[in-house]
Amino acid sequence: EQVIDIGKAVDQSTGTRLRQFERSALGKTGHSAGWTFRLELLEKYYANDVRLLRSFHNIYCSWRDVVDADPSVLETQLISGYRLKWGCRPYLNRKD
Repeated sequence: EQVIDIGKAVDQSTGTRLRQFERSALGKTGHSAGWTFRLELLEKYYANDVRLLRSFHNIYCSWRDVVDADPSVLETQLISGYRLKWGCRPYLNRKD
C-alpha cells in the first residue's frame, strides 16, 4: 500500500473532500490533489483511461478527527514525518 496524499478537510466533511478529489480526477474542479492525480498519473501512465478511477474499491482512505490541534500544523507534521521515513513527500503533496 502506498500513501499518495495527506490532506485536511476544514469546514467540510471527509466525504465532501473525497467527492471533490474524485470530481477533479475525472476532469472537473474542486481538489488540487485530484487534478494532479489526473494530470500526472492518469494522463501520463494510463493514457487517460478513466476506467482506472472506477476501481476505487482498491483505494483506501484513512482519516483522523482533530479537535486538539491545528489541522494545518498536523498536516505539515504528517507530511514531514512521511518525508523523514521515506525520503520524499506523498506523490500528490506538492508542498510540506
